[in-house]
Amino acid sequence: MSLFPHLSLNPRLWFTALLLMLLTLPGLAQMPDAQRQKRRQQMAETQARHIARQVPLNDKKTARFIPVYCRKQQEIWALAPQRRRQRQQGNGNDEAQADIEARFSRSEKVLAIRKKYYKEYRRFLTPKEIERVYELEKQLMQHMRQRQGGRGHAQ
Repeated sequence: MSLFPHLSLNPRLWFTALLLMLLTLPGLAQMPDAQRQKRRQQMAETQARHIARQVPLNDKKTARFIPVYCRKQQEIWALAPQRRRQRQQGNGNDEAQADIEARFSRSEKVLAIRKKYYKEYRRFLTPKEIERVYELEKQLMQHMRQRQGGRGHAQ
């Protein structure tokens, strides 16, 4: 039984709550690490619940999906690039090349994580359900980028 049964009946309210949480992302940078970690965990759980409802997944699959999704998000967030220092005019080609190679490396690591968790999802979700999960994740990321003025990167 849900604490807020009216929310389970209205996906728009869940989506609104999720968006409000996502809008707090810029404020995460100023939080202490423990508080930031807790907020991210809450956000990942909210995203997972939203996705599970939209796919839709039954209770058994949802119970398996949420912790797996949260672990995946934590691993991806751990790869987040450090805040970029202010670019100064005259930065050399060596620094630009290092930045590009760092982005390639991160992209490869994210892909490895996605493959790893695809195998985990495959244990309890159908390919169509996994495909829908990916579609919903993409929509959430696009919406976040739009709300943040185009900043951020795709997974």
